[in-house]
Amino acid sequence: MSGTTKQSQLFNQRLQSIQFPTKELKSKTTYTNNSVDFEEYRIEPKETLYPLLGQKSVPYYLVHSLTKPEVEQVNTSAVSGHADVSLESTLDAGDTSADNCHESSSMTYLAGSPLVTPFLDLTTCEVNMPEMKKHRNHRCMYTPIDSAHARYVLSLYVQGCDRKASHPLWVACNGSDPEQTTFIGCEIVNSSKRDEFFTYTISTTGTFFASDSQLLTVQSVIAQHTKRTRRSLVSNKSISRQELSVDGFSSFLLLGDLENEATSRIVVDFAWERVVKTLELPPSTASAIAHIKIVPGDVISPADTAYRELCLLQGFAAALKTKEIVWAGSDSESAALQAIHNLIAEPYHQDEVESSQTEEDDGNTTDRMFQRDDLDFTDHLWKILMNVASYAELTECLTAVLTALKTRRLQPVVHRCNRTTLAGWIRQFYHDAPALPELVGELPLKLLVEIGSEKLGADYKAALLASKTVHPSHLHFYLEEQPDIERQLVVLHKLHVVVELLLLCSYILRLPHQALVTLVRHSLVHMQIPEVTEAEFQMPLPTASVLPACQNAQPVIWRVEVGSLPLRKQRTMYDLRTIAPYPHVVADKNHVKTAGERVSLTDETEPSYYSTLVRQSCTNLL
Repeated sequence: MSGTTKQSQLFNQRLQSIQFPTKELKSKTTYTNNSVDFEEYRIEPKETLYPLLGQKSVPYYLVHSLTKPEVEQVNTSAVSGHADVSLESTLDAGDTSADNCHESSSMTYLAGSPLVTPFLDLTTCEVNMPEMKKHRNHRCMYTPIDSAHARYVLSLYVQGCDRKASHPLWVACNGSDPEQTTFIGCEIVNSSKRDEFFTYTISTTGTFFASDSQLLTVQSVIAQHTKRTRRSLVSNKSISRQELSVDGFSSFLLLGDLENEATSRIVVDFAWERVVKTLELPPSTASAIAHIKIVPGDVISPADTAYRELCLLQGFAAALKTKEIVWAGSDSESAALQAIHNLIAEPYHQDEVESSQTEEDDGNTTDRMFQRDDLDFTDHLWKILMNVASYAELTECLTAVLTALKTRRLQPVVHRCNRTTLAGWIRQFYHDAPALPELVGELPLKLLVEIGSEKLGADYKAALLASKTVHPSHLHFYLEEQPDIERQLVVLHKLHVVVELLLLCSYILRLPHQALVTLVRHSLVHMQIPEVTEAEFQMPLPTASVLPACQNAQPVIWRVEVGSLPLRKQRTMYDLRTIAPYPHVVADKNHVKTAGERVSLTDETEPSYYSTLVRQSCTNLL
């Protein structure tokens, strides 16, 4: 048995000892060390951040170096044609020195014996790749290896792997080769007729501006694909575009930040066929899918005021369990009590005051959505008591209300659907004087939470009905009586998410009414699932309705994919994105735009893109 075969068997034995993170393993801390070492490489199981762009993540093996990742800048000679100098010093030297630098480094790279080059000794076949000037991403937790060693690892994997139970293998590369390879991967796909072996080579460079002449054109991507896949069959001139698929994809960020998970976000993805030009806008025939993430409490949300009220209610409810509370009311403890006396004296005067304030505030459409004309007594009471400054003030205010009820000085009106304890007492006072418990312990706080929950539920219902996107029957799940206050607060939180979704899509995306109807009803059904806690939605939208919002925006991702028909097993993909696609990707901040001219990274008039070229090949295995 040859040495290579033994190494291949040992390598695959190590792979078989790896367990992928099932639900049971994810709950164990030992899974974090579930990796194996082979020679100078480490192999780890992964389920996220799949290297192949545009494809859903699947379990795979990641191979990288055992050495610790470099945090600082690696200062070495640059294959791309410029020496290791700062951008400022190059600009000070002028265009001439930049040209000389480019020429000098190019001559060094090609100089010497034709049998002994800086990257390959043909007499011994030893590979010695030149290192490039890199700026390592400090967030990367592993060190990539050079492409020559990556191909060696893949060959070991292919020679001895179990074809019926194999996961894709990806090797992180440091981009030190002339093609600046970032990843090399392979995958065995089983079929009824034969096993197919897919190989992938990914190269990432950057950064480039949208107007940069070094960006590949669609025609050049097609030419690269045809040259690579049909070189031995026909000439490039005889390749017809009818034999190829040229599909486009673009992603527009209309709200939020891709790198900040604490903000709401709206991303719209477009997909279309017959791409002609790099960074072209999607046509009206494209399909559109919206990816919407709602983060309640985001200051950019139009429903920020309503969320602060919900947070107050959640704080009061939490105090029933923890017995601790931080009062957010005013320093003057007499303010709430005075408002209670005014409410007792003129219980219906507050409606007239709020109605006049609504008419004066014509500019805030969001506030008008939450303004109700049918506030009952407990709704008004919540608006006062939510601002109390202490437990003593809360008790004093509720005592004044109950005293007025007993003496018949106060005979308020509550809705028939009002299920709070206080509403039940009010109804009883119309017939007789019930025996009321003392306002001690947690009872005052419980009464406060009940009326707050009742009021907010009615507010959200009114806002959704006012938008004319739902019927009352669509809200039955959210308005039915819940077994406890904890469950009620969960339902209120989900209702708030739907309301924020409605407002953002109405005022940011400016979707037509029919699209909003579909959006809101879909989200109401989705949020009924008990396991759903994250407010993230994905749904198709009419392209004509959302395309105008993207006309003046630059895509955060733009991609063209060229595939050989009919099965597209041979593919070439060119991807541009504003964020580095891989954690170990390097940013060539001294990128040479043209001879002697460098890109200014401070120019904010257009985004800069990382350029990624993916080449996929397929071979039938015997």
